[in-house]
Amino acid sequence: EGAKDGWPRMTTSVMLRNIPNRYTPEELLHEMVQRGFEGTFDFLYLPTDFNTKKNKGYGFINFRCPASALRFRDVFGGQRLMRYATDKVLDVSPAKTQGLAANACKYLKCQASRIQNPWFKPMIFVPPEDGPEVGTGAAPWRCLPLTEENLPEPIRFVVAALADKGRKGGGGSYQDERGRPVDAPVPARIRSERRVAVSLDDIDSASSVPQGQRNRHRDC
Repeated sequence: EGAKDGWPRMTTSVMLRNIPNRYTPEELLHEMVQRGFEGTFDFLYLPTDFNTKKNKGYGFINFRCPASALRFRDVFGGQRLMRYATDKVLDVSPAKTQGLAANACKYLKCQASRIQNPWFKPMIFVPPEDGPEVGTGAAPWRCLPLTEENLPEPIRFVVAALADKGRKGGGGSYQDERGRPVDAPVPARIRSERRVAVSLDDIDSASSVPQGQRNRHRDC
């Protein structure tokens, strides 16, 4: 499946369209976790209209491996989100920009200087610097607004290199960690980001799900 139906086999970043405009990033995250996607993504961006404070109806998610991106398409594509009554049917497609580093570079280059409110920035999901303390029950990840300072050091280095290449005449075409155009999906074997688990406890506690309903399916 995947390549056979026109879905690029190594896709990790997806564009999600037809999101009801009332949804916040936290509400979208909650539904993703409810359906078993905790720990499978490291980037989520739901662009927001500054005047209405509502999302623009589309968003971008980067998954840690292609299998998770494909499963997300199969689970959410052609479906409706559940929090609000809506006739909008979701459409999931491969994003033009592929990978955490390329998405971070694109955002930081184009929008970081004009978006100061952290609630309007993309979310990134990174491990604690020292890792979770054993037996504390602490979540082994942190949800942070996307800034260059918040990126893990290896990704920060790649983002700086991509930005430098663009300043030296690389134009508007972003490239991935191996110097290929971002339009080309990134093989999982070269992705070096550390995989971490997402915990429901760090998503809006008002919309938390009982422990027994958590789906900890792992596909990569």
